[in-house]
Amino acid sequence: MRNDNLYKYLTGICKKRGLPIEGLPKLFGFSRSSLYRYMTGIVRISPEVRSKFVSILCLEKTERQEFERLVGLSEFDSAMIDARCAFDEFVFCKRTEPAEPKTFKFAYHESDTFLRTADEIYTLIHTLSTQPGTSCTIRIINCLEKDIFSSVALFIEKMLAISKNVNIEHLLAFSEKEHLQNITTLVSIIPLLKYTSYSVYQSSKLTFHNKKEFFGNTVIVDVRSRDAPEKYFFISFLDDELSTCLATSDRNVFAFWSNNYANFKKSYDVSRLDVTNIDMFANTLLALQQNANHYLLKPNFCHDAIPMFVYQGILARASPQELAEVQKGLDCAAGGKAVSLEALFSTLEQRIAASYVHRRIDVHSMDGLSELVKTGRLSDHLAFVPAFTRQELHDILEYARDRNRDPNDSYTLYITKEKILEDGHIILAFENVGVLMEYSKENYRQGICSHLFIRNSLLAAIVSDYVKNHIPGNHALSLEDATAFLNSLIASLE
Repeated sequence: MRNDNLYKYLTGICKKRGLPIEGLPKLFGFSRSSLYRYMTGIVRISPEVRSKFVSILCLEKTERQEFERLVGLSEFDSAMIDARCAFDEFVFCKRTEPAEPKTFKFAYHESDTFLRTADEIYTLIHTLSTQPGTSCTIRIINCLEKDIFSSVALFIEKMLAISKNVNIEHLLAFSEKEHLQNITTLVSIIPLLKYTSYSVYQSSKLTFHNKKEFFGNTVIVDVRSRDAPEKYFFISFLDDELSTCLATSDRNVFAFWSNNYANFKKSYDVSRLDVTNIDMFANTLLALQQNANHYLLKPNFCHDAIPMFVYQGILARASPQELAEVQKGLDCAAGGKAVSLEALFSTLEQRIAASYVHRRIDVHSMDGLSELVKTGRLSDHLAFVPAFTRQELHDILEYARDRNRDPNDSYTLYITKEKILEDGHIILAFENVGVLMEYSKENYRQGICSHLFIRNSLLAAIVSDYVKNHIPGNHALSLEDATAFLNSLIASLE
């Protein structure tokens, strides 16, 4: 869409640099009309064209940030603006108390047809599943519409909380246009990720679709008992109609549904990866960071924002007993496999180097950084690693401050005035690739990486846009104020 603010900003820069507008087409190698479309945001500005603007107009760091913010505003429609607002509520923990779930009524088929509510069906399944020697498998397709998900989520949370013999897999998809739906889906499933029995699959071939299909919004439940016949439930939420539920012990009926489900599932990929090996996880992360711009949301610094000389100092000052505890903790986190500290630090060093090649934006809060100075520990500080000393904290803050105010550095630090992600989540988006979310504070402090990685460019676009275009103008300190705040923290350590 047309962006007059972008055009005014660029023409203002040209005037400041003494570049006549009529001479720009020759400098850029574009026709006059093409350049005008770029400068007004009518045509999408590709990364290559953005680089030309930065180079030819000699944009300094703050100017480049404003340019990219205005470009971002040109690229997205009202749906993306809505997605920003929804994600903002999650990041800044502004979510309101959920409303009472909608009461769904079902035509319940079992030898005869009865009228049942969703809660009555859930209670029946719950009762059957808690019997000794019973296991339960739940397969969910879509069920992402707000009212339906509220109903289903309460049911599966209750099931997962009371039994280790319940396994749930959820097939979901994302939309090419429904940005709000995409971010709502992500935020909705986060509370369920703490359960290891809940697995998420997302389709690389299918996108979010409405309910007018065979597997629209469906829940298939398979209850197996050693002392009683198997029981199957096929729950289908229908739009604007009485929903239906079939309850049966007929294995042929179950075979029909499960075979169709298995075939449908072939269009999906595993999205949820629980990686407990630190070294393997770090290498996976390294490969992503070496190939894409990346944007982090976290109360304070990530491990790869700590300069290597600080880690080397920790090794030098640590006692043999402390080093033994670190090694023991790493080995334990790696499932008993010996972890090489040299290899781990080598990977960290490469991750740090990647932030000098690709654009890196970190979003931290004033509160989170103040807490780091107070405790000497990152929000995901490994429990078996010593806290940073005052001098080490001093060096870490100076390193971040100096990189942030260097106009030629690809690193940017946004410091928010409000607390972020108080639930302990960590979000890392890789532009045009996907989104990684760590969701268990207790686990990652022990070195156990419980995370969801969705390789989905649509979702990456929403989070990347949020960090680049929403955070700076709505929540972050200016560069001057951020520098002053970091200086105040540094001074408190002297």
